[in-house]
Amino acid sequence: MIVALVLIGCLLLPHPSASQEVKVSTVLEVTEALTPDIYVLPITVSTTGDTEREVLEVLGAVDGVVRGLGLPYRGGNYSAGPRCWWDKERERQVCRGYRGSVSYSFRLGRTRDQDRVLEAITGLKGRMKMDLSVGTPRWEVSRERVRRKREELELRLVKEVREFAKRLSESLEQSCGLSEIDFEMRPRGPFPVRAKALHAPEPTRSPQEISVKAAVKYTCVP
Repeated sequence: MIVALVLIGCLLLPHPSASQEVKVSTVLEVTEALTPDIYVLPITVSTTGDTEREVLEVLGAVDGVVRGLGLPYRGGNYSAGPRCWWDKERERQVCRGYRGSVSYSFRLGRTRDQDRVLEAITGLKGRMKMDLSVGTPRWEVSRERVRRKREELELRLVKEVREFAKRLSESLEQSCGLSEIDFEMRPRGPFPVRAKALHAPEPTRSPQEISVKAAVKYTCVP
C-alpha cells in the first residue's frame, strides 16, 4: 500500500507587515495505490444460418451455458437479422441466410475462471456453427472500492489541510484559517496490464493509484 501527500504549489504574498492580511492558495494531494480486484473478460459469439431460427437456437444455447456457469457478468444483448452484403459486380445488395451475435463482459475475481468460460463456450462448437472472439481482458478496481477509498482519502486530506494551516501560521507569524477547499479525484497509472492472447494467460495485477486533490485557500490575519 502506497500513501503520498504532495504539496502541488503555493501562492502567497511577501512576508506581511503587522497589519497586513494575507491570502494563500495552494493544492494538496494524497495518493494511495490499490490492487485491482475485478478481472474483466469480454467475449462475443457470432453465428450464421440458413434461417433466423437456426441463428437464435445457437445464441440461446450459448446463453444457457453462460447462465449455467454461475459467474458474474454484464451484457447478454444479442442481435439477429439477414446476412447481407454489397455485390460490386451486380451493383446491388445481396442477402443470403441470417447472422447473429451475443456479447458478454464477465467480471471475475480470479483469472483461472476464464478457463471455465472459454471451455464451456468452445464446447458448443463441436455441434454448432459458431465463432468465439475474446476482447481485451483487463484488471480493474471495483467502483465500490474506489468510492470507499475516495472518502477515506478526503478525510485524510482534511487533516493534512489543518496541519498545513498550523505550519503556515508559524511561518507567517499570523493566524491562518481555512477559507475554501475544493476536492477533485482521479485515478492514475500505471494502467492495468492487458492480456494479449486467446489462450487464457494470467496477466499480473498492476496497481492503480487513486488520488484525491484539493485546491485550498487560507486567510491569514495578524
